[in-house]
Amino acid sequence: MRQIQRSIYGVQPGEVVTIQVQATKVGLFAFLAFNGGPVAPSSSSPLTFNITITAPAGGTDFAVVSCHFPANAPDDATYQLFLTGSAGGGTFTGSDIQAGDDIWDRDITFECF
Repeated sequence: MRQIQRSIYGVQPGEVVTIQVQATKVGLFAFLAFNGGPVAPSSSSPLTFNITITAPAGGTDFAVVSCHFPANAPDDATYQLFLTGSAGGGTFTGSDIQAGDDIWDRDITFECF
């Protein structure tokens, strides 16, 4: 896997992508959808999701991470995304989601090469 932008990644068909969500000053109120369907977490400490790329070479898969901040969350509460692919390339720092953001969702695009 390689990072093209903070929210766009180059992957191989069939690659397993691990997405970790680290919460700071807030509970783990996060949800992941992949190609429109919900994904159950594989771990809660840290909150971890595993997805398998289904698109063929030249195709695209999509994920959305949705987070929630309760009313009592401090302004500097954040979620940080980290992504790793089974085909190598290391761990990438993805988008962050802050309590003060207007939108608490982040789209992730996986382009197959």
